[in-house]
Parts: sequence; C-alpha cells; structure tokens
Amino acid sequence: MTFTPRARFRFAFFALLAIVLNACSTSPKFQAGKRTENLSDTTGDEQTIVIMGLNDFHGALLPLEMRSKESDEKQRVNYRAGGAAMLASYVDILRGTFGPNFFILDAGDEFQGTLESNASEGKPIVEFFNRIGVSAAAVGNHEFDFGPEGDVPVGAPGSDLRGALKARMKEAKYPYLSANMSYRDGRPLDFPNLYPSVMLQAGRLKVGVVGLSTVMTPVTTRPEFVKDLQFSAGAEATLRESKKLRAQGAHLVVVVAHAGLRCERRRPEPGLLRRPGDNEGACDPDEEITEMIEALPTGTVDAVISGHTHTVVHHFVRGIPVIQAGASGQYFNLVYLTWNWKEKRLVTSEMAIEGPVPICEKVFDGQGDCNGVRTAPRTGRGKLSTPKFHGATMKPSSSISKWLVGVDHEVTQLKKKVVGTASRPLEHVRERESPLGNLITDAMREAMKADIAITNPGGIRSSIDSGPIQYEDVFRAFPFDNDIRVVEMNEDEIRLMLRVAQSGARGYFPVSGLKLTLLHPHVSAEGTDLNGNKKIDPWEMNRLVAVTLPDGTPLKKGKLYRVAIPDFLLSGGDDMGYAMDRIPKSRVLQVGGTYMRDALVDKLARDGAVNSAESPLVKPEAPRVTYVNAKPPKPGRKKARRTRKHASAPPCVSHGILRT
Repeated sequence: MTFTPRARFRFAFFALLAIVLNACSTSPKFQAGKRTENLSDTTGDEQTIVIMGLNDFHGALLPLEMRSKESDEKQRVNYRAGGAAMLASYVDILRGTFGPNFFILDAGDEFQGTLESNASEGKPIVEFFNRIGVSAAAVGNHEFDFGPEGDVPVGAPGSDLRGALKARMKEAKYPYLSANMSYRDGRPLDFPNLYPSVMLQAGRLKVGVVGLSTVMTPVTTRPEFVKDLQFSAGAEATLRESKKLRAQGAHLVVVVAHAGLRCERRRPEPGLLRRPGDNEGACDPDEEITEMIEALPTGTVDAVISGHTHTVVHHFVRGIPVIQAGASGQYFNLVYLTWNWKEKRLVTSEMAIEGPVPICEKVFDGQGDCNGVRTAPRTGRGKLSTPKFHGATMKPSSSISKWLVGVDHEVTQLKKKVVGTASRPLEHVRERESPLGNLITDAMREAMKADIAITNPGGIRSSIDSGPIQYEDVFRAFPFDNDIRVVEMNEDEIRLMLRVAQSGARGYFPVSGLKLTLLHPHVSAEGTDLNGNKKIDPWEMNRLVAVTLPDGTPLKKGKLYRVAIPDFLLSGGDDMGYAMDRIPKSRVLQVGGTYMRDALVDKLARDGAVNSAESPLVKPEAPRVTYVNAKPPKPGRKKARRTRKHASAPPCVSHGILRT
C-alpha cells in the first residue's frame, strides 16, 4: 500500500535558521545552518527527506494554561504551552519548505487525556491529524482505553471492547501501524486501517515505515480490553518488516514506535543540528528501544521515532537517529535523512536531528522556550516574546483556531466550573509522597468507607496549581475513567500488594490509612522470582521494610481490611496481576460505580481550601512514607538494577504532566 504526498515543490536553496533550545538548559543558544541540495530534485545526486516526530499527544488540542514557578509570587507570569493551532503553523512552514519530502510520523497515544478529546473518544484528534497530514501513526497503549464505542456498557451483548478505537481508525486518512501486535490464538487481526508497515513515497524515493506498540500494553491500559492480544518484542517484528520493505524497493526504513527510552544529556546547550558524531550522552540499555536497536543487524533501520516514556530524546544510538518529544504536544523533533542516488546509499554524514522545537505562542527570551516550570536561568527567564522558526515569525494557525472554537465550545461550561480551592499547589511526583497523591487516596477511602486506599502514581497525570480549582484541572490530573473498587484483604495480601506497588518499577504508589517504611530509591534491593518465570522483573524487587496503621499499630493477623483500589489495578494493571490474582473473587465487594475524579470533586466540596500551611497534605512531622538507607544486599542475592524504566519524565519536559 502506497501513500503518496500530493504537493511537489522545487527549489535550489534554502536557509535553515532556528532558535536553538534545550528543554532543560539554563540559557538559549543560537546556531545557523545551511543546506544547499535540491530536496525536491529526484533526478539529482542527492535527495533529503525531513520527518517530524510527534508522540504522546494525549488529546492536547488546546494550549496548556501555565504559570511560571518562581519563589516570589509577584514575579510569576501566565503563559501558554503547546496547542494544535501552534503545531499546525510549524507544519505549514515545513511542508511549504520541503514539499513532498516532508512527513509526519506519530508514535502513539493520541487520544486519552483531555475533555476535548475524551468527550468524543478521540474523534477530534483524528480530525486534527487528518488536517495536518499525518503520514502514519503507531498504536499506543492508551488507544485502547475507551473500550466500546459510545455509551455501550463494557460486557454488553454484542459489544466490541475495541469499538471506539476501530471507529477512530476508520476515520483516519493515515494508516495505523503495529507489527508486533497479534491475537493470542493466531487469528488475523481484524482492525480497520491497521498494518504492520507501509511504504511512503517522495518522488522516486521509497520510505518504508514499521510500526511498533509497547510490550507493556497489557498492563498499561485496561487489561480486559486487550486480554486476547499479545505484544512481542520489537526487534523480531522490525527485522521481518524491514526485510519485506527492502525487498519491495524501500531505500530507507524508519520505525515509529510507541515504545521508548531515556538518555543522558551531558551538554546543557546542544546545537541546532545534531550529527552522528555528536556526544549527547548515553541511553539506558534496559529500555525497549535501546534493546531493540542493539538486537538488530546493522542497516536494518535508518531512524526511530519513539514515544511512551515522555522524555525528550535527540540521540544517535549505534549511529541511528532516535527522537522523542516529551508529551502533550509541547515539542517536536525533526530527522533529516539524505539519499545519494548515484551511490545508492544513505549518506550517514548528512544525517541530522533538529530540536526539540518548543511549540509556544510566546517564549521566554532568557530561555528560548515556554517552560516556566524548570528552574529559571540566573539572569531570569526574561520577557515573553513571539518566537521565530526557520526565519518565520510564528503565530497560531487561523484555520485550526477557528475549528478549535467549535471543539472547545462543547465542553467549556463543564471545564470552567470551580469545584474547590488549593491554598498551596497540589503537586505530584511519582518518586515520593505527594500532596495530590495523598488527597486522592483520602478521597477514595472516604467515598468507599474503606480502611485503606491505594492508587498508581501513573494514574495521576498532572499537578494542580494553587487557587481556585476548576473541573478541567481535576480532569487533567485524572483523565482516565477509573472507578473505585472495594476489596477485602488480609495482612499478607496487603503486604504483597504493597511490596509490588512500592518496588519502584513504576514510581511509588500513594496510600491512605497506612504508614510505610521503604528502602531509599538509591539503595539496592533484593528480588525474588515471585511468578516463577526464572528472572527477576523490576516489580519483584522488595523495597518494603515495614507497614503499620497511621498510629503505628501493626496490621492484625486474621482481620480483613476494606481496601479501596482503582479498577485498573484490580484487573492487573501496572504489574499488579500477581498480587490481585491471589485474592478470592468473593472478597471483591464493589465492582464499580464511583469514578476517582468524582470522589475527589466531592471531597473538595466538603473540605473547602485544601493543603494550607497549617494543614498540609504531606505532613513533615508525620509522613505516610519514610525512606531508610540499608546495607547493600548480601553477595549472591539478586540486586535491583538502578534502572530508570517507568520513572517519570523530568519536570522540564512535561510541565508536571506525565502520561505513560
């Protein structure tokens, strides 16, 4: 199947001049670059294609309304980050410059995360991607979240657990890709508009694109929605599809994967164009994409557009350009690949990565981006001014802005409803006890009249600022339609649940009604092969030192405690399958009815202003979680890798929003 760009433009020279940025740098850096080849000339010696990499858009059609984080309240300023209208303007410039040599590849997780998107199960995201001309998209784990289409209950006779996703696939003018997804029973996949790979065309140049989905999909969406699917490791599927595409005449092969990696960034101010010889720092060898690249024979793929881990990546791994642009449409990256027609090869010396480019209506002069959450430069952030890109002054796309008015209007009244007040920010960080984590678990416990409550840190998607709390703030923090279940658990079952939850594999789970002592995250932990698969998985590391009730009383032997838990965890999400499978079904007392965010809204209405200095949600004198150092494990015992897998993205990447 061939997808051919419609427009063709010729030109002999263009200047490449852009603001150099680094999402975590302390000051901007500018470099000018030139390229003189005729990019549209398919009869000359060289032809260059330009790939825009998007990932983890998560419904972010509207810009995030942010406030800079300064120590002095008077110095804080309001600003906007991301948004479909600004992204569309960058696309217009790039397509106008590069014509048929420009492609947009999306690395998945398009829909889930905002009222504008969730209200119609991702429909406006597909329409936006159609409008900007996305070339292909990987299938992300959160693409499965909505289950049946519309108001059809899960489990209703004749309902399709993937009805919403299939409806969006039919509406897309671009293909969805996943080469490593299959039915467990061997049946052919029956998703519409889904392929393992496709061939894109730029004149004579053929570009094969292979799609991948993360192997973690079964435990990072509602497990029941994908229980009949399996997701194999990416290397085998990529090698198979690459060989097929090369046999069909592909000059270049690119992977677009909803699977990711994390990389160091040693230089605080990298240049605009990164070349293969540039040293941007090492990438974690234990991540999906680095493992895949290491397993592939040289020459299998020429570039990777990644996602899922919400990090900013602009690195070369074994000489292959690999990019990822954070999350929520706040950045993008570009990969430049040049093909030499005379020598019939990829010109590796001409490969380049541009970005991450911030998607901003205004940028801080002292930073070159619109990230007011990270620490300000010593000289200050500077004033907000209009950014430029490739010599053009940037402004939101008028056509997309007009379209968004209608999309936003449908949910405006609900979004702006004030539901509570925060005296101080309700922050959430996955690696430690957080005010928002404590607040939501308290709300769950109170709503269900439970003794204990627990939730996964990845289910909390953003912090909430101080001041009036609107419903859209709550929804942004809790976009998933997770309802609260109540389970009766004894002491041993609670300890096992907590051991898995607090392993550090996915951060540290907020709790209510308990007091925990854990090994410090930087201390090695011992692991046990709980599930008998002859290896120690990250969730099998034991960091749990002690657990008591809040007053220090031990859990009682033989007593059954009422535990409030999200349905996502009860069904085995976020590695909880082993622990939950050991609880008799007869002790699941409530199987649905109260959404987590509704429980939070009700609590905010009852409590008035929350998280005041006099009554903080995280009490320094009485923390719910205490970390202790310990001696390293004894020789011969399995040690925990000091891995960053499943950890949160740096705050400078996501403005506090985490969506993996």
